[in-house]
Amino acid sequence: DADLRIRGLGDVVRIGGQIPYAQALAAMRRASVLLLLDTPGRRLGVPAKLYEYIGAGRPILALGERGGDLEWVLRESGRPHRIAAPSDRGAIRRALLELTDEDQGNASLPSADRQASRFTREALAKRLAIDLARCLGGATVPREENPGR
Repeated sequence: DADLRIRGLGDVVRIGGQIPYAQALAAMRRASVLLLLDTPGRRLGVPAKLYEYIGAGRPILALGERGGDLEWVLRESGRPHRIAAPSDRGAIRRALLELTDEDQGNASLPSADRQASRFTREALAKRLAIDLARCLGGATVPREENPGR
């Protein structure tokens, strides 16, 4: 709490304890911007939390690497987002300002919801089943509605 006061963030940042999952999802849906912290230097793979953030339908500020899987998933999700290097204060500030400006009064767009639906557990499991069936040369490959990457 002292660190927050020193940095002038006491009125906007709250540190709480563990909460039930349903309560966490509800909080994500109410957030102005969701902050995603990725592993520095990672370009392959994404944090699992990203999929919950996409489902929440809120703007996402990702502190991570450009040019990898994180950027691809964010772009393909259709959700408002920015990626900034974790050590670049100026880029983080600009990204926050842009995301909050974009979100003023904007509801989630249906096209973005359709794009984001590709990243549900159901859709990803179906895509995996299709890919595995193809690898095994199966005669019955499930019909593909929205081919992925």
